[in-house]
Amino acid sequence: LPAHVHSDILSFDIFKNGIPIFISAGTSEYGNSKRRHYERSGPAHNILEIGTGNDRNGNEINWIEGVDVWGAFRAGKKSTPTYRNSKELEDGTLYTSGSYDTHRKYKAFHERSMGVRINSSNNLVFSLKDIIKTSKPIFVRQWWHLGVGIDDSLLEEIATQLSKNGKFKAKYINTYYSLEFGKIVKRRSLSITGLISPGHNTLSVNIIIR
Repeated sequence: LPAHVHSDILSFDIFKNGIPIFISAGTSEYGNSKRRHYERSGPAHNILEIGTGNDRNGNEINWIEGVDVWGAFRAGKKSTPTYRNSKELEDGTLYTSGSYDTHRKYKAFHERSMGVRINSSNNLVFSLKDIIKTSKPIFVRQWWHLGVGIDDSLLEEIATQLSKNGKFKAKYINTYYSLEFGKIVKRRSLSITGLISPGHNTLSVNIIIR
């Protein structure tokens, strides 16, 4: 559906007992508006972005969209999947992974893998790994969007895990979720941004959702 496509390559939504724990912004309107542009963009989804820029002194970073979206319904170049795999592991984990070709011309590569399972305490265990390979320093940014009413402690745990090496900066943001068409509800989001070095880089998160 090109006219309705969003820039959501390798994004995810997680529900537990029918309740959204992590979820994208959704769609609240179809007009050619600032809200519509945001809802179709990468930052409205649970994705990793790669960006090019000059430095950390306030100069703008060019965040590269996996799908070129503009206007209310227009879409241009779309990423092509280069790898995808899904399976159930021996411990019952539902596992999926994939990569795409968006960043080739920037001499960068991104692969995301995710796993989810129920542990013996009936809690949801979620793991995410982003692998980024690059030939030059490049910016990366992860987005995490909570469901409505979900406790901020999940975001704090994620920020703690990803900020350990000092490369990444956490930013907590008030955003919204489209509960239904024409109705939005406030929720909390997290962006993790940093400059990574040339070579093989890994961002890993493991959380328990009770």
